[in-house]
Amino acid sequence: MKKLIDKTLFISNFRRKIAVELIILLFFSLTTFLYFWPVVTHFTSYLPGNQDELFITFAITQMARKFPQPPNQLFDSGIFYPATQSQAFSDLFITSGIIAKPFLAYFKEPVAAFNSVLLIGQILTLWGSYLLLNKLSKDRITAVLFSLIFSFSLIHLHYISHLHTFFIGLAPLSGWLLLKWIESKKNYWLYLWFLILGLQTINSPLPAYFILYLAIFIFWLKPKAIEILWENKKHVLIISLGSLILFYPYLSAYFSVSRQYDYHRSLSEVVHFSLSPEQLFGSFFSPVLYFLFVLLFLLTIFKREIEEMKIYLIAMLVSLLLSLGPVLHWMGKTVKIPFPIPLPYLLLYYIVPGFNGFRTPSRWLVMFALFAVMFSVLAWAKLFTNKKLKIFSSFVVLIFIVLLTPQYNSYVKVTSLNQAPPIYQWLRYQPQQVVVELPMAAWDKGEQTKQEIMRMYWSLYHGKKLVNGYSGYFPQSYLYLTSLTQQQFPNQSSIEALQNSGAELLLVNLEQYGD
Repeated sequence: MKKLIDKTLFISNFRRKIAVELIILLFFSLTTFLYFWPVVTHFTSYLPGNQDELFITFAITQMARKFPQPPNQLFDSGIFYPATQSQAFSDLFITSGIIAKPFLAYFKEPVAAFNSVLLIGQILTLWGSYLLLNKLSKDRITAVLFSLIFSFSLIHLHYISHLHTFFIGLAPLSGWLLLKWIESKKNYWLYLWFLILGLQTINSPLPAYFILYLAIFIFWLKPKAIEILWENKKHVLIISLGSLILFYPYLSAYFSVSRQYDYHRSLSEVVHFSLSPEQLFGSFFSPVLYFLFVLLFLLTIFKREIEEMKIYLIAMLVSLLLSLGPVLHWMGKTVKIPFPIPLPYLLLYYIVPGFNGFRTPSRWLVMFALFAVMFSVLAWAKLFTNKKLKIFSSFVVLIFIVLLTPQYNSYVKVTSLNQAPPIYQWLRYQPQQVVVELPMAAWDKGEQTKQEIMRMYWSLYHGKKLVNGYSGYFPQSYLYLTSLTQQQFPNQSSIEALQNSGAELLLVNLEQYGD
């Protein structure tokens, strides 16, 4: 009889726990939909911008359409012809493509691919950070509160346009899985951790380093994890080899592109896209996160509980240092006293595989914010032991989140594929398969660059391969052809170069050439 009662209580508690978790997930979904309401109501036509956002729309749509084709076909996104692995010139977006595939199949519009990943990415960030923070603090209310603070901080929202960084929820989720494995010693949690790492890597590799960095932190936080890892070394070896076999065919595209094009970022480019400290109080200013962190930091010092929290502060500072890039700069200029001041990222640039291919160290600021809320959630749980006071304080903070979270209003309406310009309606039914459009553009970041991205967008309608293109990397052959046609078209040398590019059809916007 006692066993029956215990079993009934277990089932009842389990159901209650599931119900609570579903309510929290529903709450996160509602907050996401409310914040991105223009996206919800214009799911197939509104984007948060029309440059990188439209490029990412193109990349995710191509991946969603092609997956699960073999890798030798999967990475040919149809731009920069005759390049055959142009998808790997930027992030692969494979996981994003898998997520977007059913939405694209139903709505038929590429914008739905971007917006599905945007909404699911925000919900996943909220949910993943909640699971991690709840595991650390063992306090649901506090975990919900600080997951909102993290996910709606400007440090995170800053990357709405760069969906591969905004889609960061797999990082905190991986931390939760690792803590579950350490706590339970059940290896299926470790298997899931490797799966998450793989899914992140084939989507965007930089956040995969975030996952590895968080794992190092957790092993430092929980020293017994190393013993557990050693006890399960056979499982670790099996799952490591299995993950390598499963994901390497997709990652090999990066290695192939790196070898073929000697692809790497110059130090000057990396420095340019590093965090300048004043940006912490400019484009990344997150008042609720900053204020609560400083307040709780001071209170933990006053209460003399800072010692056990030092590890979180160290992880925060390391993340901040990495976001500053290879050398210190201020207001966009390198600080020289009298020489540039080297920072830890410079060492990683030279010795860690892949780091010389990352353009934007400032994205490590996301991990700075995550460790800040990890510190804050523990301090909050320790300092606010009175339940009523904790609920009241949480409610007050929630009000400030609502009041101080900046509203995003920079949405752009994108024309439906069904309303393609007449030239592309004509092009769709032509027998030629490779097209070049003039004038061409590369790095000007102006209207011509937007024009190139729009050409890529319309290629999703007409289905032809383009000699044109836009991505995180431009092949030298493309840059040469762009320069030649900008300066000399329609001279004979430019015509011959266009013929040698493999183009079968030439479209020229005569209005942009004047007389």
